[in-house]
Amino acid sequence: MPYTHRLSYETRFRTIISVRVWPPLDYFLISQPCIQLPFSTEILPISWSDHAPITLSIDLTELPPKKTHWRLNETLLHNPEIFKQIETNLKDYFKENEGTVSSLPTLWEAHKATIRGHLISVASHLKKKRHEGHLATQKRLQSLEKLYNTLKTESVLTQIITLRKELASYKNKDAEKDIIWTKLNFYEKGDKQHTLLAKKLRDQKMQTRITSLTTPTGHLTHDPDQIASQFQTYYKKLYNLRPNTPTENQDLELITQFLNKLPLQKFSENDLETLNKVITGEELAHALKNMANGKTPGPDGLTYKYYKMYAHILSPYLLRLYNEYLSGTPIPASNLTSFLSLIPKAGKDNTQCSNYRPIALLNSDLKLFSKILANRLAPLLTKMIHKDQVGFILGCQAGDNTRRTIDLIEIINRKSLPSLLLSLDAEKAFDRLQWPYLFTLLKHLNLSGPFLTALYSLYNNPRTSLKLPSKTQNSISVTNGTRQGCPLSPLLYALSIEPLAAAIRCDPNITGITINSMQFKIALFADDVLLTLTNPIISLPNLHTLLENYGLISGYKINLSKTEALPLHIPDLSALKQTFNYNWKTDALSYLGTQITADYQQLFDFNFKPLIHHTRATLLKWSTQSISWFGRIAAVKMSILPKFLYLFETLPVKIRPKTLNKIQKTIHKFIWSNCRHRIPQSVLMSPLQHGGLGVPVLKKYYEAAQLRQLLAWSHWTPQTTWGHIENDMAGDIHINSLIWTTNDNHKIPPTSLNSTRLTLQLWNKLQRQYNLKSTRPGITIYLKNPAFQPGTEPSFYNRWSKTDLFTVDDLIDPQTQAIYTFPKIKERAPTVKLLFFEYLQLLNFVTTHIKPATTTPRTAFETMAKRGLPQKSLISNIYKLLTQPLPDQPPNHSYMTKWNSVLQMPLPQSDWEAIWSNAKKMVTCARHKLHKLFPDCSPLCWRNCGAQGTLIHIFWECPLLQQLWTEIANMINHLLGFSVPKGISTFLLGKPFDKMHKCTQALLNQILTATRLAIASKWKSTVIPTIAEVKQKVNNNRLFESRISFIQNKTANYLRIWSIWELRGYVPHP
Repeated sequence: MPYTHRLSYETRFRTIISVRVWPPLDYFLISQPCIQLPFSTEILPISWSDHAPITLSIDLTELPPKKTHWRLNETLLHNPEIFKQIETNLKDYFKENEGTVSSLPTLWEAHKATIRGHLISVASHLKKKRHEGHLATQKRLQSLEKLYNTLKTESVLTQIITLRKELASYKNKDAEKDIIWTKLNFYEKGDKQHTLLAKKLRDQKMQTRITSLTTPTGHLTHDPDQIASQFQTYYKKLYNLRPNTPTENQDLELITQFLNKLPLQKFSENDLETLNKVITGEELAHALKNMANGKTPGPDGLTYKYYKMYAHILSPYLLRLYNEYLSGTPIPASNLTSFLSLIPKAGKDNTQCSNYRPIALLNSDLKLFSKILANRLAPLLTKMIHKDQVGFILGCQAGDNTRRTIDLIEIINRKSLPSLLLSLDAEKAFDRLQWPYLFTLLKHLNLSGPFLTALYSLYNNPRTSLKLPSKTQNSISVTNGTRQGCPLSPLLYALSIEPLAAAIRCDPNITGITINSMQFKIALFADDVLLTLTNPIISLPNLHTLLENYGLISGYKINLSKTEALPLHIPDLSALKQTFNYNWKTDALSYLGTQITADYQQLFDFNFKPLIHHTRATLLKWSTQSISWFGRIAAVKMSILPKFLYLFETLPVKIRPKTLNKIQKTIHKFIWSNCRHRIPQSVLMSPLQHGGLGVPVLKKYYEAAQLRQLLAWSHWTPQTTWGHIENDMAGDIHINSLIWTTNDNHKIPPTSLNSTRLTLQLWNKLQRQYNLKSTRPGITIYLKNPAFQPGTEPSFYNRWSKTDLFTVDDLIDPQTQAIYTFPKIKERAPTVKLLFFEYLQLLNFVTTHIKPATTTPRTAFETMAKRGLPQKSLISNIYKLLTQPLPDQPPNHSYMTKWNSVLQMPLPQSDWEAIWSNAKKMVTCARHKLHKLFPDCSPLCWRNCGAQGTLIHIFWECPLLQQLWTEIANMINHLLGFSVPKGISTFLLGKPFDKMHKCTQALLNQILTATRLAIASKWKSTVIPTIAEVKQKVNNNRLFESRISFIQNKTANYLRIWSIWELRGYVPHP
């Protein structure tokens, strides 16, 4: 909130007498909307007190009406009556109106207006109904109070007291309703990785409301109208860079000339067939399913929840509508409008318009259409766009470019090659993209047909409005840019910047690092461009000429002062610094959230040390929060782990186990609030499916991230640019042969880069530790393999490298498990002149050295390596491999031994696995342990039964509890209609009942968990919980489950679990 005195006084002032300082301790804070109103503030003389009296006068009569944007209240859809009512209205609307209008888009847009009006009406009616009783009671109370002032009778006073209680009951009901929804929210999301926990942990200083802005004159304004006006002017100019030149009058010849010089990959006929085919119901359902709930909708206010819950009615019309868009039907202007949400950039001056990221909030149905188109285009970009680009390309990640850059820097340092790393800062790259250039490029790439028609429709005079509080605000016409927030936006931008990358690669006057006839000049992540240039005196002027020419046709603009340059081995920088006004660096430059250093040995200090410091500070700040230890585990997974994992993936840096163990200890201290560990670390860090709590083990995540890099070498042709570089630098051998060789004593080539050496050294250690490699080296490559000498000879290599047979597995017939005959191999490579003698050499190698290849099964990691890159959730899957116990060493936690002794019989491993998947553990402090800690505390049961108060006794063996457990068993038998044995392993430990249906088992879990909670709720008390308390807990959970199932559209699953509970009469009457 703004400080009123600072808005009124330009000079310093004081409100308290002080000799040394002028502290303004007394002040008014006003909300931002009030700044628009006439107000005055005054500091009066300090007369008899040591504080000055202050006054504030504000005219509330001129308060402008609050402008609100309607948004569907999704709780309306959770009301079964309203849900059915809307469903009926939708059916009636389409039945009555279909065929009455010739345009399906008109029918669809009218449907949105109709349903929006109905929803507003329903919400208003509910609100009125909710308040009418309250208002009537208030009026009666008011009249009775007037009557009492006249008559002063006891009867009137009694009526007044009654009505006041009735008014209080209205407020109590509202409070109870809020409490129920709060409990429901915490029941569903409390200790989980969810926005509820994220909001609790979020820095309170972070704010999305824009409270101040610098005006063109340099003054700071807090006035919402002035702020909105400044943004309106800024974005009107940004989105209309060339407003007076229509598309058809553009100088398209200049664009065409630029593109014709470049070797760009073009769409094939098969690609066009994929893009232009009719949209199917499966595509629509897939796209709708993947749209996240809870996202802010566009101007029509309808959310994805609406489209999902009424998909059975709306999907057929959406399908027809989208296919009409493909066939050329224009998208209505009302559906091309959007809101512009401004997100402040972290670490920037948020009083400047340019330091906000504009996100377009599109209507949900339009965004769904864009998502379907994006799902078609995305897989094709992997072959359309060079591997230098890794942003928003399937199978690529930021680490591909950072590792590549680190490799190139090492090569530069080895050769002392005068070079320059240049990280370009593009000004509003997505928003400045010119549409004439974009569509000319798409046509140049052979894009045509319905897909291109749909793109034209999406960019046909869209408009946007700023989502800011102000009295007046006009929509802005958009004539350039790809709207951030549209699923197509990053894909179209990746296509648009590819010609620039191609031009740099083709320009002989812009030179990069050459390795085996391949030049590496440019690396991109969407608009983040990193250049590795040699001969900068010649390369830089030519680069800027090219950037200027590209900017003239595309709108691309470089901010020189924010462009970072890192010189390497350049003897004299003075001339370059005078010519190019870059942000010159000496040790490191920023790229994709990392610091790329000139010296490989400094990578850890510049990247991990700040992260470790930040992590400790964050955990210290969070330690004051009231969060359960399950919530703390979730917080670590949600906020701490991703930051480390990102650096593990992007930087090939050796991290000592000691360092990771220290961070791990810090995390454990945070989980236990610096208190004694209640659970052994082995249990804490074991996966959930193996009886642990799944606390992330940073050391194993680091190992998993490094092992992932091996898969880039799993094929003959490396699947990343850094894979090419590191494979070439390894000399005359293929790195794959070093990974899968049967000789564990092989030497890493001395010419290998630090990144390669780190990954291979870690592999040599981990593959033995975790049994990642079997005796089957079937996925090894026989070419350039030192174990197969003929494969390293040029004549053999030149012939066999032209086939598609690169690994030993490729040579083996999957049906006969024998090596292919020579004629069969010649059939596979008819254009290659293969020699029979070389085939015999290969046959001897396979049969002699790789005999186990046909008999030994692959390990899980070898199967991943066989698939290569990309793979979904690859690091997570490798992490699971590293954390799962070995087959001959199943989990043997200390609690397992104790339970086996209590049960007087060891539970088989299968039972433990069933318990782990079915039950939740509850750890408490037993009475006899308290006695050890505090001798004054009696070791006996606090229920005064005379026995020792062990954990098992408190929950199960105590004679005073036997009646409760018997009643619980009888209730379960009544529910099921047959008897189940009352045993400690099932009732207390959570072992599933034999041959029990999963839905019935889920209900029994609810009952038994409620029983254990009821016992725990009477901790250190002589009071014995009753079965009524257990039933109440179960019914509370049933209420929550009912509402959650309806919200998540899983009512059928709820009924399968809870119907028997309701049928047997355990639900209380309202």
